Amino acid sequence: MTEIKKTNGIFGWMARLLIFIAVGAPLSVHASAAPTSERFAISPNRVSQALQQAGVSAKSTQVEFLSPVSSIGEYPRLVVVNVAQWRNGNLKALLRCQNHRECLPFYVVLRDQQMVEGSRNFLNAAPTDARVGQKTRNKSTGKLLVRGGQPAMLILRNQNLRITLPVICLENGERGEIIRLSSPDRKQKYAGEVVQAGLLEGTFR
Repeated sequence: MTEIKKTNGIFGWMARLLIFIAVGAPLSVHASAAPTSERFAISPNRVSQALQQAGVSAKSTQVEFLSPVSSIGEYPRLVVVNVAQWRNGNLKALLRCQNHRECLPFYVVLRDQQMVEGSRNFLNAAPTDARVGQKTRNKSTGKLLVRGGQPAMLILRNQNLRITLPVICLENGERGEIIRLSSPDRKQKYAGEVVQAGLLEGTFR
């Protein structure tokens, strides 16, 4: 009698274990199969279209990504930021999604392309020439915060994006004054408002 009870106890325990496995396993599979945020690869064709809209002739077969690029939207609107001469007769282009939440800025190489000017900035931070060098009404007492030839940092902003660039000041500047700037290689020209020593701010479209 005792042996029968023990046998029944063992079978009962095994039955409960099998029920637990049968019920619990699908739940764990379901949990592991929970959907993740889907991302879509940005195609060379979409990059080519964005470049052509910006005035750069580039076929999709000439576009080469420097790293895999994806967005949270299937058809993101791309904006060309900069195109510059690269090596071996190629160009390097910087693009971003118009909605900055959809993707990070990314570079592509344009094979067998050249530019006479060397580079072209599509998000032009420089105000009109008439404003460069003018004093704003709220400038300080006249203490120079930056000097011509001095390296500094330029913060470019628009509604959706902020970019920080190293620059060279091309003239002296006081707080609130807009002065001319260039990239360290002297290829890009900017203008920025002096905020503090070594720091300027500008905007782009």
